[in-house]
Amino acid sequence: MATGVPAVRERPTTTDSIVEGTIDAGTDQPDNERRHEMKTNTSMNQPLVVLALAMAALVGCAGGEKAKPESTAAAPAAAAPAAAPVTPAPAAGAPSAAQAITGKTWDVKMYADEKGSRFDPVNITIKRGDGIRWTLVNGPPHNVAFWNDSIPSGAANVLQGNMPDQMAALAGPLMMNLNQTYTISFAGVPAGTYRYYCVPHLALGMKGIITVQ
Repeated sequence: MATGVPAVRERPTTTDSIVEGTIDAGTDQPDNERRHEMKTNTSMNQPLVVLALAMAALVGCAGGEKAKPESTAAAPAAAAPAAAPVTPAPAAGAPSAAQAITGKTWDVKMYADEKGSRFDPVNITIKRGDGIRWTLVNGPPHNVAFWNDSIPSGAANVLQGNMPDQMAALAGPLMMNLNQTYTISFAGVPAGTYRYYCVPHLALGMKGIITVQ
């Protein structure tokens, strides 16, 4: 007998049935259409998920591996070898170091009187290493000077070094006082003839000759 109350339809209890019931409660679309729409949405979302995962993997790889910066520091230059000490050669014309007398000291007198201006003796022969001492007897001033072109080759530097208190190259100081002396060492000089003179009395012929053996 009809009572006017609609009969309640029993729904299946499977998962598909629950999904279908849920869909039925929220929309009036037919079941077949709703199922088709859900499958379509799921199919469309899958590529997006895969793409997102792939991008995340790429970012992780890029962040994990950093390029090593190239070294720009230059290699230290090798240290230059220390230069060997160089002993400077003596300048041309520079006097050599004085060398002491190692032999005999000879005496020569210096005069300027009525007999003339002269060395006594005028000629003297000595050996290398000897020395000569000149003594002013009278008629000052006197001195001892050598001509550069009238001494053995190579003797000038050594002779200058052995002549104290020069007033010019190869020219000893002026002697003003009686009995004043001036001594020259002939150590280290080449053997040969040495011609010399007195500067104040050269015009009067005051010259001498030394032979070094």
